[in-house]
Amino acid sequence: MLVFFFSPRFNTLPSTEDLAGLGPTDAVLVGKVGDLQVLNGAWRVLPDSLSFDPSRWPVPQFGRIESLTGKAYRVTYSESNLLRPISHEECSTEEAASLPQDGIRGWGVIEALLARLLQ
Repeated sequence: MLVFFFSPRFNTLPSTEDLAGLGPTDAVLVGKVGDLQVLNGAWRVLPDSLSFDPSRWPVPQFGRIESLTGKAYRVTYSESNLLRPISHEECSTEEAASLPQDGIRGWGVIEALLARLLQ
């Protein structure tokens, strides 16, 4: 599942007005994560009363830096399959580091990253 997380942190479910102006570039964290926390109710899906327009929220390109070789890649996925890349092109490590990190993260990792980002 593709997720976008925003700042500031809300103590209650945000209203439609709180979210109306947000877009993908406003996210403090973008990534791919399993859906366990949504299925068990720990992460709530926000109301869909925002007239969600998927064209405003394209799947971003992701960056991958291989730890053994140091090679960096820009990875592209289709809207319909976030598991299998449709392309991966070599790029600079700076570019790869500026993109959302490729790979599926566990919910615990996402929550730890968010805690650090939203302090």
